[in-house]
Amino acid sequence: APSERPLHLPFRPFERSAGLMGGDGMEEEANFFSHRVSRKAGRVIAARPCQACSCVCFLILLLPIVLMATVGIGLSEEGPKDWSILSAPVVERGDAVSLAEDAVDCLPVADGTCPETSEREHADPGIIGFTLMYQGSPGSAGIFTPANLQEMCKIEHMFVGDASYPEVCQLPVGVGSQIRKAGINFNTTHCSPQMLSVVQRFYLQVGQAAKLAKCEALTDAQVEAVSAGMHDGLKSPATFAQNGFFLGSDVVDGTLYKGGRSATTRSVLMLGYPLHGRKDNGWKDLIAPDATEAYSDLFFTDFGNDFFKYFGFDATEKPMMKTYKVSGLEVIFDGYILSQVELNSAINSDMSLALLAMVFTTLYLAFHTGSIFVALISIWQIVFSLPVALFVYRLILQITYFRQLHMLLVFVILGIGADNVFVFSDAWNQHEAACVAKEAGGEEKEKDQAAKTQELADRIASALRHSMTSVFNTCATTSMAFFATAVSPIMPILSMGVYGGVLVMINYLMLITFTPCVFAVLHSYRKFVSCPFSYTGLCARCRPGRKAAVLDADVMRKYVLPVLSNRVFALVSFVVLMCWGVANCIMAGQLKAPLEALAWFPKEHMAERAKTKGEFGFAANPSSQQSVVTFAFGLKGVNRDVAPLVDMWKPHKFYGVPVYDTGFDLSTKVAQEYLDGFCDRLRKAKCDEEACKPFGTLVMPGTTSVDCFIEGFHTTNGGTFYEGTDFLTKLKDFRKGYPLGDTMIGVTGGTLKYVEVKAVLTLKRQQSDSIKGPIMNALDRIVSDEIALAPASLKSIIQTVPGEWSILITSRAISAGMWQGFAVCFPVVFLVLIAATSNVIVSLMAVFCIIFVVGNVLGYCWMAGWSLGITESIAAIIVIGLAVDYVIHLGHMYLEASHTAHLEKRADRWRFAMATMGGTVVAGAATTFGAGLVMQFCTIVFFKQMSTLIVMTIFYSVIYSMVGLMSALLLFGPEGKQGDLYAMWAACRGGCGAGKADMVGHV
Repeated sequence: APSERPLHLPFRPFERSAGLMGGDGMEEEANFFSHRVSRKAGRVIAARPCQACSCVCFLILLLPIVLMATVGIGLSEEGPKDWSILSAPVVERGDAVSLAEDAVDCLPVADGTCPETSEREHADPGIIGFTLMYQGSPGSAGIFTPANLQEMCKIEHMFVGDASYPEVCQLPVGVGSQIRKAGINFNTTHCSPQMLSVVQRFYLQVGQAAKLAKCEALTDAQVEAVSAGMHDGLKSPATFAQNGFFLGSDVVDGTLYKGGRSATTRSVLMLGYPLHGRKDNGWKDLIAPDATEAYSDLFFTDFGNDFFKYFGFDATEKPMMKTYKVSGLEVIFDGYILSQVELNSAINSDMSLALLAMVFTTLYLAFHTGSIFVALISIWQIVFSLPVALFVYRLILQITYFRQLHMLLVFVILGIGADNVFVFSDAWNQHEAACVAKEAGGEEKEKDQAAKTQELADRIASALRHSMTSVFNTCATTSMAFFATAVSPIMPILSMGVYGGVLVMINYLMLITFTPCVFAVLHSYRKFVSCPFSYTGLCARCRPGRKAAVLDADVMRKYVLPVLSNRVFALVSFVVLMCWGVANCIMAGQLKAPLEALAWFPKEHMAERAKTKGEFGFAANPSSQQSVVTFAFGLKGVNRDVAPLVDMWKPHKFYGVPVYDTGFDLSTKVAQEYLDGFCDRLRKAKCDEEACKPFGTLVMPGTTSVDCFIEGFHTTNGGTFYEGTDFLTKLKDFRKGYPLGDTMIGVTGGTLKYVEVKAVLTLKRQQSDSIKGPIMNALDRIVSDEIALAPASLKSIIQTVPGEWSILITSRAISAGMWQGFAVCFPVVFLVLIAATSNVIVSLMAVFCIIFVVGNVLGYCWMAGWSLGITESIAAIIVIGLAVDYVIHLGHMYLEASHTAHLEKRADRWRFAMATMGGTVVAGAATTFGAGLVMQFCTIVFFKQMSTLIVMTIFYSVIYSMVGLMSALLLFGPEGKQGDLYAMWAACRGGCGAGKADMVGHV
């Protein structure tokens, strides 16, 4: 049995063996380059280790400095179009509407000029609002008591009473320009009332504005009068939504009032837009990063700190993970800008955990290599590979996009970089072990300086030659797995894959240039470097006479090899792992699209609690929580192939111009009657999808749910139909007084280019793909049906729901991109494996192991109740890169046994591979496992899930490489020249007859 033979590591680093490939020397020729390079590098580094180390170190430092001096090293600007797929028809339609609205003529004032931008005359509760949800104790009086309302007043007064509130509050029409012209400061008397504040509704409805200003308590009779009126309002469909907004779902059954008093209520406090000096582009301007930052700096930062302190919390101690209770009230709150601030803060906080991962990796490097010096320099090398890779990424590849998603790779590269160092370190130690074994029993002689230098050169060359080949194989496949994401149409994922691939290869280049210098310095100046962790024999010569020992090899020989080398165990393990892998692949195939929208925070986080409460906790939701569809007539699409052209890495800067239908004409009676009928049909459109319940219609009930300007136009004109130029003249006049008439009636350059009809859908905002996907399809069917009914002048119809459809398409593309990535990645990995091992049998075994690792990880997702969402899809591609390393290490060493140790039998090759590379695989897995495990302390759910997937990948990679692959090699592995491409090629060249027979024998 293999386990009964003594363990020897007979490295012969410069022995060039002929006859391995039938005597034609092809493999000798293939390996000659690595021999020659490693020899020359060994001589240069051994002669001047400090100078060599300094030169490489200088270059590593120079590149980031050049990067900082040119394009910068920080995060790139974030834009609302980053995650959009500009080539998708759905996105093109949405962009066409958005760009057309931006290009319309203004509504001129009396002198015919465009008016100045109004200051803060509009409000958007969904983006610049702050929602407060109050939960009281169920009872006969419900939540509405004088004491509770007084407490709510104090809480809301922190918002409206903030010193900065007058600078950001909503203003009545014209007040902003008047105050600016008068040159006085804004104060709270200039602000519009908070119409969605339950506190103001109670106090103002009973005429107690004075008590509201001081938050004095109302009487029981006053509170009961308003409360009874609100609950009675639930009995009428006409007032249900208005009152149901403030009342909990505990008092209704669907849309029917079932009695009792609500234990829940809420307020939505709003600010105004646009701020002074900004354009009025509606929600598109509000979600821009600079707008979010402006509101945060002007108001939300100070208000948030005061709000947290009121409840006894500190803004620096994760206040969004706390429970807010005061005077018997539980308060749940949310706001888009506050959530964005919290998200950015949480991401930055989570990324700081990379320091903890670095500490862990450093300690394990010190333990495995036996030197704190090597550990510190190696971690410095890994960390500096990030800016060096960024140098290539930004200056050479000219990719400017770089965000927090890219920084996530630091957790991955710590494990990969440490694994590379372990390979070199073990090769370094194994060379020394071979030297010690060779010298054992002989008389020890004092060596001169030249002999010592040559010995060091040989040692460097041996370790370098081994590392150049072994690590290149793993880095090439890992980088190819990252580069496979280039098939993704989503720019952030594409760029992350490119950066990841570059980062892996930069680590490889640093390993073969800088790491040998570090080890040479340690060898030459070992007297000045302490060796407190002398476990692996790296510093064995610090104390004369101490025999070098390799701890990992001893552990493998004593405890691991006797078990794994048992053929019965190998057969059972092989069968069990194959069956388990097939079962998990089947489960992975059951993964479906997520039923819920992507959650950034855990369920106990305030943002997620507020989302759940707001969606299910109230009798009725505001129209701002409903999706709004826009039907545009007269627009065909968008043209992105015009100057200044779209910058792929900054798509929000310019993303094309709208394409109008030159045949569009609304001036005929037929066209106007059709548009009237379209609005009527839209109101009656039935829908039995989940998103439409309980209403059963596509559009919210009520006459105001469909904003149809043509109906108002005809009403204004007494039902008279105008045609031709008279119609256009009347319509332009009507446009001036119609709400949103400037964008809904698209007059550009004095010509009517398009018109819009808007409708409030029963579909709520920010729903999952499975909920809103059927609604998008239903609207597409309506468009197709309407095109068939429309007159020739109105055949160009498109529909879009701003933001929602784009997110839906992106989510679908991420899931589809995973399978596309697999289709690209696995063949590429197989080709790289073929090039690395030159053996078809080992390559096929390795590919199947990688497939099973990926299948097991995705199968775990299914068993854990996860869906095929963004996190799983992105991680699946990274999984391939991580799963490749250990399989290639062991497979390469199995074949290296023939070249280095002249071992031809599979049992001997198996033993050689396990003895030389088993410890390295375990060490590399430990660092990646530890670095990934650190992410479990993150707040962001995406990072936590990524951590779980990385940890599971490492677990299964070790199992399927150390047990699965090695069991297969022990049982069925190639012997001699079986499966060797060089041998097969030599057989083919030998002739059609005997050559084919020989080739069949090799296979």
